[in-house]
Amino acid sequence: MGEGGASMRILLTADLHSNRAWYEWLAAEASRYDLLAIAGDLIDAFGIDEQGQVDWLRGTWLPKFRQQGVPLAVCSGNHDLAAEAWLIALNTLQDMVGDGVTRLLTLRSGTKLVITTCPSNQWGDPPPLIAPWEEGTRLRDQEQCPWLVLHHEPPRELAPRKFDSSLWLKWQLGRFHPDFVACGHFHITRNLPFAAKVGTTWCFQAGQHPKAPRPYHIILDLSGRTATRVRMVSLRGTLSGVEQTHTVSL
Repeated sequence: MGEGGASMRILLTADLHSNRAWYEWLAAEASRYDLLAIAGDLIDAFGIDEQGQVDWLRGTWLPKFRQQGVPLAVCSGNHDLAAEAWLIALNTLQDMVGDGVTRLLTLRSGTKLVITTCPSNQWGDPPPLIAPWEEGTRLRDQEQCPWLVLHHEPPRELAPRKFDSSLWLKWQLGRFHPDFVACGHFHITRNLPFAAKVGTTWCFQAGQHPKAPRPYHIILDLSGRTATRVRMVSLRGTLSGVEQTHTVSL
């Protein structure tokens, strides 16, 4: 990883499933970070009015978020079919990295970051894209800066044993070696690590809990070379919760 990432703080999350309170919290917190990255399942395919969910994100939440002057990167998840066109259209907006591309961002600190966003291909149709990975490698080597990939399904190291993990992701990590990968998909992760090094790549998955007042998230701090997962845990015998953090050194 190049020296260009020395002062970046990135907020990683996933599996928001149209929880408006969580989105409002993210918009309010965004100014504390250099980038917000959402690794899929922005909407809820089991919820009411999927197009209405997309319309709220596009017409209400995104303008409010953009007032913070912080870049946004997203990839699609298996719930995001109705949001597919909007997630791609984000690529036309300044400082927005939508689905299925690689972009080089120059952040407000002056540091550079390569972002690759992988469309959800849970069922293998259409075939996953290779070109963004190749472009990520080229830009990372050219700019000597960190490379973050968003990929909804996690590698085996972050997935429950009884579920299939992404073999596709494992193959690409072995071939392209990005610095970081942010994932989602599996919500209940209490017995799983939130961070694992796969080859030379650090992979992250925050997990999620639908009743938490704030979304589970990970703070990737490249100045301190740490990743901190923040989640809410219930207090036994009460309806209250307390924030719990866990940090790993990178």
